Amino acid sequence: MTDPKTLPTLVLFHAFPLSSGMWKPQLQALKGLARPIPVDLPGFGSAKPFARGKKPSIAGMARLAAKELDRLGVRGPVMAAGISMGGYVALEFARLYPKRVGALGLFSTRPGADAPEQKKKRRALAQSVLREGTVLLVKKSAPALLGKTTLRRNPSLLRLIGRMIRRNGPQGPADSLVAMAGRRDNTAVLKRFQGPVLVIAGREDGVISPDESRAMGRLVRRAEVTVLAGAGHLVNLEKPQAFNRVLVSFLKKHR
Repeated sequence: MTDPKTLPTLVLFHAFPLSSGMWKPQLQALKGLARPIPVDLPGFGSAKPFARGKKPSIAGMARLAAKELDRLGVRGPVMAAGISMGGYVALEFARLYPKRVGALGLFSTRPGADAPEQKKKRRALAQSVLREGTVLLVKKSAPALLGKTTLRRNPSLLRLIGRMIRRNGPQGPADSLVAMAGRRDNTAVLKRFQGPVLVIAGREDGVISPDESRAMGRLVRRAEVTVLAGAGHLVNLEKPQAFNRVLVSFLKKHR
């Protein structure tokens, strides 16, 4: 049996407002090929929120992930991969620790910062979540994360992500909204990245359009871009088999 510690390491950063549990469909597919490390970002899943008095930031999330890799004894370059908010963290991790990243996986995400109006909306939503709890996100955000095909053919997935959202306390999602609003533009980081980059998007993504994902792929020389039909923003959950095939092929090619 292969020792997981001898396999290439794949660090997985989850989407807002879910948790590392969203990567469950990928873990079996990666068995024997990579060592997946799904990370709970601050205030999600089993992770504690940012310490009181500590300003929430995407950089802070990346630094905490680096500490977790240190704790696990992961020293060599990893593939840093994330979906949506997790993609922001993956890019920030690459900016802060360029020697620790050999490849990137950017799924349903973008390298740029928020526009002023979007920053304002995120900060307002953060205050609403603190007042009303995560049930607000189940009602307001969850349906937008899935494509119309998924909502029609697989409504149970909407219920699943609703349960995942409700398991989180309000502080983590509120902090993350503030962190996303204040994140830096990492377009330059992506442009100068020399390793292979895997971009996967959903054709029905209403949050970040597939055209934007294709444009992101054109920023780097070694990018592979796949747009999956019948999927929205949470492409790894909506089309897990197709997503896994693309991811496994990329890992085999660049192992």
